[in-house]
Amino acid sequence: MRKQEIDPVRKGFRQLGLKDFSKIIPEAEMESIGKRYGGDKRKRDLPFKVHFWLLVYFIIEPTSRGLQGTINNAWCQIKELLAVKGESLPLRKSSLSKKNKTRPVKAFEKVFEYLVKRCQAARIPWKELEKFSAVRLVDSTLIDLALSLLAVFKTSRTDAPKKSQAKMQVDYELCGGFPRCIVLEAANSRNEKKVLKRLTKAKKSLFLIDLGYWCYETFDEIISGGHYFISRLKDNAVYRVVRKLGPHDYIIRLGGSKKMKHLVRLVGVRYGKEWYWYVTNLIDTKKFSGRKIAQIYRYRWQIEIFFLELKEILKVRRLHSRTVNGLKLELYAALCVYLLVKILMHQAAEKYNLKVEQISFRKSYARIAIWLRGIFIRQEIPNAEEIEHVLDDLVLYCQAERRTHKRRIVSICSQKKYRNIA
Repeated sequence: MRKQEIDPVRKGFRQLGLKDFSKIIPEAEMESIGKRYGGDKRKRDLPFKVHFWLLVYFIIEPTSRGLQGTINNAWCQIKELLAVKGESLPLRKSSLSKKNKTRPVKAFEKVFEYLVKRCQAARIPWKELEKFSAVRLVDSTLIDLALSLLAVFKTSRTDAPKKSQAKMQVDYELCGGFPRCIVLEAANSRNEKKVLKRLTKAKKSLFLIDLGYWCYETFDEIISGGHYFISRLKDNAVYRVVRKLGPHDYIIRLGGSKKMKHLVRLVGVRYGKEWYWYVTNLIDTKKFSGRKIAQIYRYRWQIEIFFLELKEILKVRRLHSRTVNGLKLELYAALCVYLLVKILMHQAAEKYNLKVEQISFRKSYARIAIWLRGIFIRQEIPNAEEIEHVLDDLVLYCQAERRTHKRRIVSICSQKKYRNIA
């Protein structure tokens, strides 16, 4: 890169907040959360603010788990960087484990909610989805846990009955790429409607729903709340055609003996020799044709990419805590790391009039993690010149790669099966 190209980059990124990773969350906000929910009663205890950033560091440097020397080093350095006053006593593994067991989860949850609001403020709706206040993807994934939690969270595997797992349900915002809320429950739980019941008060949200959340009551609740949804048609779904809107486009009433209260739309789209059928309450055929609805539903794949980033990049495929409270703290710390990187990506995109999707999360996280590891190893606060080099790296090497192939769509309905209504 030429010199005249680097100078505006440095000038623009000077105000991104990377001078201290903790500056993304204001000091006053952390103090307020710590006083209300942190449970800090004694000065000698591990303060909430230091405890939070300590777990964040362990997410960034997962190999440091269980190493007493590294724990003490991180403990002392974080206290120095955050200017926390108090005795510099060594931090024992037992003390950290005890705090993970007793620290209120509400404190970490409030930090997560604050970062979600920051992401929502930076959210730029896609031009084709401007009609909706939010586009929300709902799905769940399994996370491996310590065997001691088997009695609490059970398992979903028949081939490994002694393997503990937890099911994490996620409400994910498409335009901006961040989780809005999560629900953690037993792996063998069949109640997969908790996230959908946490509807926001804002109207006109669009839900892209997987077949695992197929429920007539859920669809009625979404429509009654002033929201919209798109879902695939279930193979064994029972419905009655009320009227025809066009070729392979119908208004139907779902349900047999137990019917939906509202009428919905059934749209069929043909790809090659296969037909794909979608159920939605988007009735406007001019703005939302069958092809348009199928294209929007394909965006649901973004939540699968989020699960991949969370498990492979942030190493949340398995949580190490052996208590329910500890694993929730560990999970919220990982989600906060994800949101912190996303906020920096949003700010970079805004500065240079880019879409946040044009910046790679994997590359951005790698650059920021390397920079943060260096701070703890050297035990010194970075200078302005070093920060500018890191920011140059974010611009030069963190661009998302273009996809050169199309994702194959799995057929759910064949043309022959639905020939009677086509």
